[in-house]
Amino acid sequence: MVGLTVAWQKRRTTRKERQDYRYFYDILSLNLGRGYFRTDHFKEGPTVYSDASRSKKYTGGGWCSSAGPYDWWRYGAAAAKKPIDFLEGDTVVQCVESQGPSWRQKWIPFGVDNQSFEKSAEKSWSRAERLNLLLKRLFVLQIKFDCLIRFFWLASEDNSMADPLSRENGLDAFLIEVQRRAFVVPPAVLQGMPDAGRASVPYPRAILYDGLPAQYLPLMDELMGNRLAVKSMGKVDIAFEKYWKPLTVEFGWPEIILTDDPERAGKLATFVLRMLENKKLVADSIQTYVWGLRWKMKLEHQADPVFGVMHWHDFMVSVRVRAHVPHEPRRALPMRLILAMLATVDMDEFWEVQFAFFLIILLGTFSRSECPCPKTFTGKDRWNPDKHWM
Repeated sequence: MVGLTVAWQKRRTTRKERQDYRYFYDILSLNLGRGYFRTDHFKEGPTVYSDASRSKKYTGGGWCSSAGPYDWWRYGAAAAKKPIDFLEGDTVVQCVESQGPSWRQKWIPFGVDNQSFEKSAEKSWSRAERLNLLLKRLFVLQIKFDCLIRFFWLASEDNSMADPLSRENGLDAFLIEVQRRAFVVPPAVLQGMPDAGRASVPYPRAILYDGLPAQYLPLMDELMGNRLAVKSMGKVDIAFEKYWKPLTVEFGWPEIILTDDPERAGKLATFVLRMLENKKLVADSIQTYVWGLRWKMKLEHQADPVFGVMHWHDFMVSVRVRAHVPHEPRRALPMRLILAMLATVDMDEFWEVQFAFFLIILLGTFSRSECPCPKTFTGKDRWNPDKHWM
């Protein structure tokens, strides 16, 4: 942050750049900054086969290990729309997350029958961003569990054990094939994972405030409140005070939408439709206030009310189409006019010289946060003597 000397000056970085910084921080924290200068001390671990299938009728994944464990599941509707190479990689990630603690100081022969993901895993990167996300996750897991994974391509005809696990009603075929090929190494015993056969990979829902000791509630509220900038918090307040509270009075609803409220979908739809009736609000404003209301409920220790509402995305797309207003971007003032204005300044008039100086400052800062002017006459962005010019 060299060169930042005034309160309103900031260094901007992209979200992607900040995510990369966080990623490197996390992996260096896991291994304390240490690397592997040699890997010959790693012992060979169990062989693992994995597979995923994707069709209109059924989409699933599964894996099996020569140490005995095996697992399979059916992907949900959203995951079923993902490309098959992503599903193959996701199956590998699920396996490593499950078995990684038992692989410490071992290298694992891992068979994958999707060449796209397998080749990307061998070189540790991919041109496809969806695969890069999986490979980054695998890299972190290998550091976390202190193991190495050596991928090899497995032809479909040779993957006769994991393949049935990824298909509907394939468990019986899997058990027969495992016994025929004597895949499990004694004294290990074949055993399914406790939640094998689940409808999808489960992610149990939990709210940050559930089980939180009372002594930490104020600190948690402070952290969640500071998550938003002053301007964003203003949008939250407008959405709640101006547009949501009148609806609750009119229809007799509680002001807070509780977690798993069975009527939350209708309440949210009413909130959007009422704003849609207001011809002054354009699509972007409506979407911003919906976001603000969702954040307000999270700040009130409730789950995001949109989660679990079917067809919400389609509904909001339709609202955006209805509320769309064509507009053109603001055109910049031509530089020749600015130079002409400065050329007419009377150097003997203090107020004209002061205006010219201020004009040059605004030209250099535009509407960035470095601008030394308040944004509004009143409210949170009004004049601040510690930040703005007097």
